[in-house]
Amino acid sequence: MSFAANKGAFKVLRVLSPLIAVLSLSWVGSATAATIVFQQSGHTATLDLGPVDLAGPGTYEFSFSSSIPLFYDISASYENHWDIFVAPPPRPHDEFIEGNESTVEDGTGGFATGFSWQFVVPKATYLFFPAGGYADQGIPDGTPLYEITRAEGPYFNFYADFEGLEFDYALTVEHLSAVPEPSAWAMMIAGFGMVGAIMRRGSRGRAQAAAVVLNSPSAMGQVLRSAGCGR
Repeated sequence: MSFAANKGAFKVLRVLSPLIAVLSLSWVGSATAATIVFQQSGHTATLDLGPVDLAGPGTYEFSFSSSIPLFYDISASYENHWDIFVAPPPRPHDEFIEGNESTVEDGTGGFATGFSWQFVVPKATYLFFPAGGYADQGIPDGTPLYEITRAEGPYFNFYADFEGLEFDYALTVEHLSAVPEPSAWAMMIAGFGMVGAIMRRGSRGRAQAAAVVLNSPSAMGQVLRSAGCGR
């Protein structure tokens, strides 16, 4: 294979490898693993919990049951904190250019013998952008900056009772996380094998194999054109 063909193959590889990994997971799905982070049961006339700290980012599922119908109210919250820094990350907090925070809260309530409710604490996110409007702080326009947004101090509160009557109860809080099933791992391995096969074959073979992966010849054409390997 000529140098030009090899160069084209590497362009295809660079574009297709993330697509194959993403498509593999989207096709086969994933299972959900649950870790108990809080659990309490007992007998009382009034249940008043909180604030109870949550472990950090993730989806939390609250499950409650009682021996009699109760009026209940549950809420959870965190501080949504963002800061802007000069790239690249990470930077110590005392180097932030500007920042702020706000409270994010959600909850539910009702009258029942039980309920199930979820609350999501988001992971930290990064946004990269060129500076503009910070010249008065000595930062020229166009300087690479980044903004990090993170959830801090998540916790929940819970209250339940009914006219002073005693009741038995159980409250469980689980942290949910997605775990690829064995078939997902197998599909990803097969996908990477496909990339290797694409690299070892000519341009015709690369296009055919990739079209199978994408299950759309027209989509394959768009990928090749974006990689600069076709007209």
